[in-house]
Amino acid sequence: MQNRGNRNAAMLFQGISANYKESFATLSKAQLDEIKQYSQVVQEIYSFDLWSYICDRDYYTENNPVMDWMAIYAANHSIYQSYLDAGFIPSMSLGYSMGVITAIACNGAISFEEGLEVLTGISKYKEKHTKLKENMAILIGRTDVEVTETIVHENLLDHVDVSIINNDDCITISGTDEAVEQIVRVNIEAGALKAFKLNSSIAFHSHYAKDGIQDLEAVLDGILFKDIKVPILSVYSQEPLYHGSELKQEVIRNMYSKMDWMNTLQVATNRGVNAFIDVSTDASLTKLSRLVLDEHEFITIRKLNRMLNKVNI
Repeated sequence: MQNRGNRNAAMLFQGISANYKESFATLSKAQLDEIKQYSQVVQEIYSFDLWSYICDRDYYTENNPVMDWMAIYAANHSIYQSYLDAGFIPSMSLGYSMGVITAIACNGAISFEEGLEVLTGISKYKEKHTKLKENMAILIGRTDVEVTETIVHENLLDHVDVSIINNDDCITISGTDEAVEQIVRVNIEAGALKAFKLNSSIAFHSHYAKDGIQDLEAVLDGILFKDIKVPILSVYSQEPLYHGSELKQEVIRNMYSKMDWMNTLQVATNRGVNAFIDVSTDASLTKLSRLVLDEHEFITIRKLNRMLNKVNI
C-alpha cells in the first residue's frame, strides 16, 4: 500500500512503558477525547476508572500493571487511527513485546474488547503461576554475547534469560528479581554504560513466562482471530503473518520467546520498508530503533501533530 509521499512504511507498536503518562500532554484534544472513549469501554467491562488512573495522580496512588497495559493499549489505538486519518497507510506492522496485541487488534484480527480480554488473561495466568518475584532490566553498552557470558559465569542460566535484543549494544534480560539484580550489578561493574530494572511484575520473553501458559491458551481459544490484509512481521521468525491462527500463536510465543527487535527491523528494510511510523505516546520505539536504522525516516505522533497544526493554521 502507498503512503503520503513515496513512503513504504511499517508501523511500530509500543509495548509496556514506564513513563507513558507524562507524554499524554503532547497529544491533541481529539486524540485525548478518543482515549477517553476507549477508557469508558474499559470501565463498562471491568469497572476500572481508567481515565482517572491516567490523568488524576491523586485518584490512584499506586501503579497497577494491568491498568497501565490497558492505558497504553487504548492510547495507541487512538494514535494508530490518527495516522490513518492523516493518510499514512502501512505495508506491514511490527509489535514490540506487548505491542503485538495492539497491532493485531488495530489490524482487525480481534476487536478492541477482545484485546482487553487478552491483556487480562495474561495478568491472570501469571498471577496464578508466579512462584518467585520476577523482573526485567535493560543493559546499555553490552552485547548479547557479553550479557550471556555474565549469566553463565554467575551460574544463573536457570534464573535469568537474555530476553530482547534491541540493538547491538542494548539488551533486555528477564528472570527472578534477585537474579536480574545480580546481572545488572555485574554488568555495571564490567563496564555497562547504563543498566536499570524495569519494575515489571512479569519476566516477559523468558522461560518463567511459560509456566501456566495453557491457561492463556484457553483464553485465546475463546477468541476468534481473523485473517488480516496488512501483515504483522513476526519478531521471532521474521516472517509476515496474515492468518488468524498464526496471529494467535504469535501471542502465545510472545510471552516466553527471546525477541530479536534489531533483526526484525533489518528484515523490514530488506522487504522495502523505508519509513517507520511510531505508534506510541512517547516516541520510545523511535529512540530505540534509530540506533539500528539511523538513515531511515521515523514519524512520531508529536511530528504528525505538528504537521497537522501547520495545515490547520
